[in-house]
Amino acid sequence: MAKDEHKLDIFCLLGNEVVQKIWEEISDYLPSPLKATKNVDDVLAIKSTAALEFPSKQNKREELRSYEDAPPFLRQNPFIHRGYRCNLDIHQCIKSAFKWNNETLNIWTHLGGFLTILGLLIHDVSFRLADVNARPADWFYCIALSVTYMTTLLLSVCYHTFNCHSEHSYCSLLKWDVLGVALSLCMTFISGVHYAFGCRPDLEAIYNGVEASMVVIVLILNFLPPFAGQRYEALRLLVLSCLVIFGVVPTAHWIVLNGGFSAPIITLLLPRIAAMFGFMGVAFVVYKFRFPECFFPGKMDLIGSSHQIWHIVVFLALLWWHETSFAYFDYMKDKACAIPVAPSEDVILQLLS
Repeated sequence: MAKDEHKLDIFCLLGNEVVQKIWEEISDYLPSPLKATKNVDDVLAIKSTAALEFPSKQNKREELRSYEDAPPFLRQNPFIHRGYRCNLDIHQCIKSAFKWNNETLNIWTHLGGFLTILGLLIHDVSFRLADVNARPADWFYCIALSVTYMTTLLLSVCYHTFNCHSEHSYCSLLKWDVLGVALSLCMTFISGVHYAFGCRPDLEAIYNGVEASMVVIVLILNFLPPFAGQRYEALRLLVLSCLVIFGVVPTAHWIVLNGGFSAPIITLLLPRIAAMFGFMGVAFVVYKFRFPECFFPGKMDLIGSSHQIWHIVVFLALLWWHETSFAYFDYMKDKACAIPVAPSEDVILQLLS
């Protein structure tokens, strides 16, 4: 019996030495807390300790930070004092979308908007376009608008979900987010020009050419390295604003071509176009002046901040223009052309008098 116990002790000792040897061989490939130590008991103790410590470090990494503790690239709004996610990995970024932080509503407002537009597109293609006897051009603009809007909303969701991963991710995703906004503005303008000047392809080409030139400027300011930094953010915002403001020119021209404010199509669509400009104006003011948190610093960190309001207003504007398109489709279903081929001099003189 004693002999068997002696053999067992020798076997255990040899086993410990083998484990120690293997551990020393692989320790170079392990994190420093798990480097090989002089005996197996210490190794097992360290392994046990590491197993307890690593999750806590992971959790600490997911903790929300204050404005002062956030990395410089995330400190874009000094009126938002807390709720910052910092240097999360991809999995943690996705998890953070389901927790309260200062990006939660930014993510879900546009994710909800994406799903809403997707549902509308399915309904439009299945039922609504047929109900208004949509022409091929109507089908194209309905689908193109919806796809562009969904792309914009999805790019926004990606930016707000993953912008805390790293500074590189923040800058790259911001470029695509701005591109999405520019595409939506451009597609809204192009569709509006078609609704107004579909019977005047010469005018349609001129206005779309001007708008396309502005979009090219936005792309240059957004993606070329010398202009891509925060230094040119105000200039990018100015060009995006010009995309909207320029829409007044074809709108006025459209009113003239249709004989003034009393024309049925003007009566129908002008209030909707004016409301669209109103949406864009509110969005600009809220975004530019960071209202309302500029008056209540630290009070709108999680709910009610300017960027959340901007998201809601942008989504409502996209939804409004979608419905405006169908108002136009319905009006035009029994008509060949929305405007006369050429305006009469009497109409122009009457409007100018």
